[in-house]
Amino acid sequence: SLTMAAENIEALIALWYRLDTNSSPPAYVLRPISNVYPDINNHADPKARARDTAAWWERDFPMLQAGLRAAVASSHCTLSETDKEKYFVSVTHNEILHGVFASEVRPGDQVFWYHRVIRDLPEHVRDPAARNYLDFKGDEADADAAAMLATLTASFHQAVPKHNIHEYSVAWAPQQGVSPELPEHARYLETLCNDVYQDISASIEAAARTQAAVQLRGPFLLDLSQHIETLQAKIASFVGRATALAEAQRLLAVAPPHPLVVHGPSGSGKTAFLAKLADTVFRATPGVRLVARFLGTSALSGDIRATLASVCRQLALLYPVDDEPALPEEYQQLVALLPKLLARATAAHPLLLVLDSLDQLSVANAPANFSWLCPLPPHVTLILSTLTEDSQGFFIALTERLPRPELLFSLPAFDAADADALFANALARASRTVTPEQMALFRARFGQCPLPIFAAMAAGRAMNWTSFTPCSSTLLAESVPTVIADHLSDMELQHGRLFVAHALGYITLAKHGLSEAELEDVLSCDDDVLNAVYEWWIPPVRRLPPLLWSRVRRALHGLLAERGEDGVRLLRWYHRQCDAAARARYTEDPAIARELHAALADYFVGRWAQDAKPFRHSPAQAARLHVSTDEALAPRLIATYCLVA
Repeated sequence: SLTMAAENIEALIALWYRLDTNSSPPAYVLRPISNVYPDINNHADPKARARDTAAWWERDFPMLQAGLRAAVASSHCTLSETDKEKYFVSVTHNEILHGVFASEVRPGDQVFWYHRVIRDLPEHVRDPAARNYLDFKGDEADADAAAMLATLTASFHQAVPKHNIHEYSVAWAPQQGVSPELPEHARYLETLCNDVYQDISASIEAAARTQAAVQLRGPFLLDLSQHIETLQAKIASFVGRATALAEAQRLLAVAPPHPLVVHGPSGSGKTAFLAKLADTVFRATPGVRLVARFLGTSALSGDIRATLASVCRQLALLYPVDDEPALPEEYQQLVALLPKLLARATAAHPLLLVLDSLDQLSVANAPANFSWLCPLPPHVTLILSTLTEDSQGFFIALTERLPRPELLFSLPAFDAADADALFANALARASRTVTPEQMALFRARFGQCPLPIFAAMAAGRAMNWTSFTPCSSTLLAESVPTVIADHLSDMELQHGRLFVAHALGYITLAKHGLSEAELEDVLSCDDDVLNAVYEWWIPPVRRLPPLLWSRVRRALHGLLAERGEDGVRLLRWYHRQCDAAARARYTEDPAIARELHAALADYFVGRWAQDAKPFRHSPAQAARLHVSTDEALAPRLIATYCLVA
């Protein structure tokens, strides 16, 4: 093997670590074990797998650990004590340090310590089961690990209030350590479970009371906060287009009593442009009141009737009058009310109204003929945006209603300098950069697809590039759909095709998206997914491990966005092109779509909330794990929904 040639620790470190200058600041990256030992995950060849596993865990890993610890402990090391600590503590220890001792944590409210002591454990270190309770170095208990655990325990006593500490003392059970079959241990486990339940439920209830006291109340305010968040996010990520902004501002000055309509193809950056334009006008106009809606991104902006109702309500709040009548709900009444509310704007408090992505509106509850679009009263500025070509004919309808063609502002092409800035800024937010050769590749591909969305998607791909990634492996497609498809394909290879396909298929088919908790519940009822996940072992509880979805979401690099609805954060696709790519890839087959729809329906009617769900192990599991393929039952521990018809 490669490590046979490593004559000293420096050579071994050089083998396993590569300097990645694409990291900001540059960092040495541990190579995947399979790069050096390709058979370490080869279940088809047990001998080769055992050989590579032993080479890593019994030879290379101990040598690396000892070498790195010796280096940071030397007098020449300039690292801080905190940075040195990570070379000695375990992953769990490090997580505890962040979870308990971080500056923003309140131990009195957020930390509970359940401390079990096995009284006679030192007397049973030769019992094979002791390895489940102690760290070992070879055949001996690891004294260094024991000392670090003692230090961590002492720090707990200082940081965690006494009323949040539960301590338990039990005797060793031969061959097991802790055994529920022993009366003493059964009592301990029951007490532990009760303590955890009482502490966590009380903490959740207290947090819920605190949140209720400060949370925005009602669907209108929750919806409004969603649009404010979208506005702020788009402004923060905006780069370039100074000339286009100046031209749009010039047109706004001469537009009244008509709106300015910004249009362009999908992915041309209309939403970000409108957000920046609105922010620019807002900052330049004293006393202005801003009303912004990013249509289709929230529960109350999906159709024109709901949007008009929401806008009218905000206008009534911004420009109040005595004896304000109740706001109507019917479309025609809202159309009649809108100009009256707009007329309340004044020279001291003019109004800037922004409606982005008209093409996202559903026409189920109102026509697409813009009958609501009235001549603007004084002191009102209206900015609209839509696709140049849309299936519902919004752009054509707007051109017919606007008497001045110059107010149809075609968003200019995104130039190369702006694309470079967007690409670099997106990488910088993730503490990444690229090599000159990789930047040249991006520029060449952007020349083939000069859209802001391409630059953003390309940055997501480039976040996985290291400075030592071979040029032959630095791949970037030449269009938005193919970039998205390549990204999804890579995720399927890394995380499993079935798991990724079903997880993203559920998000795609859910009408307004899914919360992370809902998605984990739905996947925990999907036995095809669970059989694929548990390919090599049988879990104690038949649910999806939460970490699996967390890894997938992190790997999506911004392809998903969150939207608020009914006080819940729902996952949905960031852009319509992401949604289109996911539908084509995961839900185009009618049989698969029906299967996923049925699983969502079962979940939301609570079919498996109370009852155990039947399942069968796959033939592959039966062969590997020696389990039956007969039907069995397993509870899924999912939430109960109370749906109102």
